[in-house]
Amino acid sequence: VWALLLGMMVFGGVCAYVVELGSGSEDYAYEEGLSSPVLRHLLGVTKSIYLAMFGFLSGGPTHVTTGWPGRLIALGFGVFIYISVASYSASLVSFLISSNKAEGKIESMRDLKTKGGKLCVLEAMAPLVTDVTKANKLTFDNWGPATEKLHSGGCIAAILGKQAYQMLIVAQDSQFSVCVDKLDPKGHSECADPIHEAIDIDLNCQCSDATRDPATCPDECPYYHRYCNILEVLDGDFQLAIGNALPVNQTLMDYVSAWIVQERLNGNVQKLRKRYVTDTLPPRCNKKKTKVSGLTIEQMGGTYVITSVLIVLGLIAQALQLVIYREKREEGAAEGAAEGGEGKGEGEENHADD
Repeated sequence: VWALLLGMMVFGGVCAYVVELGSGSEDYAYEEGLSSPVLRHLLGVTKSIYLAMFGFLSGGPTHVTTGWPGRLIALGFGVFIYISVASYSASLVSFLISSNKAEGKIESMRDLKTKGGKLCVLEAMAPLVTDVTKANKLTFDNWGPATEKLHSGGCIAAILGKQAYQMLIVAQDSQFSVCVDKLDPKGHSECADPIHEAIDIDLNCQCSDATRDPATCPDECPYYHRYCNILEVLDGDFQLAIGNALPVNQTLMDYVSAWIVQERLNGNVQKLRKRYVTDTLPPRCNKKKTKVSGLTIEQMGGTYVITSVLIVLGLIAQALQLVIYREKREEGAAEGAAEGGEGKGEGEENHADD
């Protein structure tokens, strides 16, 4: 689109110079005074293109026209500037006011209090979450069942570990079981009643035909892309960490702990997580961002047509004007020659009378 805009400015500038050439326009007063035709035309075309670009950026034609051919071209270029600037302004406003951030049910942990929703959390982690009342916590024995309860609408938020979030939500690369018995509201990995069996949820399912996309075989892979609509809440005020016990000799514990802290401060822990977790679990969901419409060739096509038609009409008017001026000059020359011949004949007759 920008290449076409630039091309239209160059085309309009050249045409404006052609129709105003030799008309005495003040735009080219200096150029017409040059003795070299090549330099005169080169500087004239360059100045006309400059005026066209300046007019586009300033929002209106800047050429001084002396006749109808130039006025038609200025009108066409004015239409081009008006539509282009208005379309660009509308597109820019749409881009500035639109947001690529997807909106979820909550934006922070505080929303759980104001909206009164349930929080899905692991049983071992539940006592550490003090911002939510016990009545608003749904506890689970594994990350998978907690995510499934969130997906089914049983809670409006869930707390997942970084690796669990990468596996379940980002990469959709996990397999787990969950109880869906209506008489067992907990929804853990196994049903409390051994008569009922938990269902298996395979997020990394493959079709029997390995060449097919799992999305095209829903009968075989009903849970493919199941959690792609789950969003991550970036709440900077919420921090939760769980310590992991390592089988380290008591005398070495302080040294090992200090080494782990130092590796984290040096950024090595983040690098290892990226290498062995993030890079090995690439995103599978195609997160759709809000589409902001910009200027396209199709949208500007009508503007180019109208502008081109008016410029061509200006060139045609210039050609007709040149033809008419030429005919008038020829008629004037013929009349002058006829008058000169008559005057010469009368002089000869007078001389003969004498």
